[in-house]
Amino acid sequence: MRRLNNCIALAVLVFATIGAAPSANDWTMARKSPDLNAVANSLVQELQWRTPLTDGTNSTPVIGDNKVFVDGNGHVLWTLDLYTGKVLWQSLAGNELSGVPLLYHGRVIVSQGKPGGAGENGIAALDAATGDQLWYQPLSGSGTPTPAIVDGVLINHDSGGTVEAYDPNSGNQLWERQIQTHAHASAITPIGNANFVTAGDDPDEVLAMNARKKNVLWKTAFPHNARSVGSSYLAFDGARVFGGYFLPSQATSAAQYKAQQRLYAIDAKNGRMVWTTTVATGTVNERFLTNMPLLIGETIFTGSPLTPRFAAYNAKTGARLWSTTLDAPASHGSVGKAGVIYVPTQSGTIYAIDGKTGKMLGHQRMPDVFTDTSPAIAGDSLIIGGNHGYVFAIPLKELRGDGASH
Repeated sequence: MRRLNNCIALAVLVFATIGAAPSANDWTMARKSPDLNAVANSLVQELQWRTPLTDGTNSTPVIGDNKVFVDGNGHVLWTLDLYTGKVLWQSLAGNELSGVPLLYHGRVIVSQGKPGGAGENGIAALDAATGDQLWYQPLSGSGTPTPAIVDGVLINHDSGGTVEAYDPNSGNQLWERQIQTHAHASAITPIGNANFVTAGDDPDEVLAMNARKKNVLWKTAFPHNARSVGSSYLAFDGARVFGGYFLPSQATSAAQYKAQQRLYAIDAKNGRMVWTTTVATGTVNERFLTNMPLLIGETIFTGSPLTPRFAAYNAKTGARLWSTTLDAPASHGSVGKAGVIYVPTQSGTIYAIDGKTGKMLGHQRMPDVFTDTSPAIAGDSLIIGGNHGYVFAIPLKELRGDGASH
């Protein structure tokens, strides 16, 4: 097993090499694309395998180069063969791997760190074929958030409130800026023209910045008692930025409290709040506070850690289109293809739901749970890692039931 270390690569590439467009095979942000619909550019048809790991995962599986890359909870990056699920190589980090790996021009980029910043915090690039380390950079705050490649620049927002820019080829730092707001389990989302959005807490804000100029374009502030602004993934539809947060019913410092889960849309040009709506009301457990909306066309889909409900909303107005009941909360991400939304729950059930009507098409119970892990799609199969240590490849038609409803 290889181990990540903090030896910075000596090779220096000129700045002009930065900006190479990602290939169709690359995975340059947490959920593959700004709509947060993690569908790989894969010609593979149906896959079916189950691979046990020595630890669970709370990440999205990244698919590319005929491989599946999975951050493990036990400080290990696992690399599996896409077709068979066989472990090809693994790399041991010096701290937790809580974000999502990136795949860029044959490099796997991973960030490490515990919530709060304890232990070794850093970001590294590995050779996707061998697992050999290519470069490493220490971070001033935790690497729990997921970075992104924006206009050829690697952008990271850490828990210390610093945004850093790196050359993804060499690891050389290009710039950094302290923006005060602290990212936790959020992820960078590109919004075009070398611009990106990020979210943080204390203060609770969503910001737009430019990857080349490091300037802040706009800020959107949230209520002073908002929770989990900095743990929301942000979706983008070309005009609006979508995310979520929790609003306690009263001021509290307790780990569990009554709250509303809120979904919002922000104008991507100026940061103006377009709409907000209540998704659910219930008791919050601080551990499960990530918001991860899914955008398909003009519809936003989201589950909730508060209630076993999954719902669809109009992206322009925030109006609820439909809501359906699951066997347990769907507290993390979902994925869609051909009009069907695939939703994992904390119980280990994966549902197939008609995206237009909310009708249940089928479901399958897996021998694992999906409390804080999210699926991806490769061809006609769903890939997902479980919190108890399995990674699964499942034909979509099995999740739909008879396979005739797509």
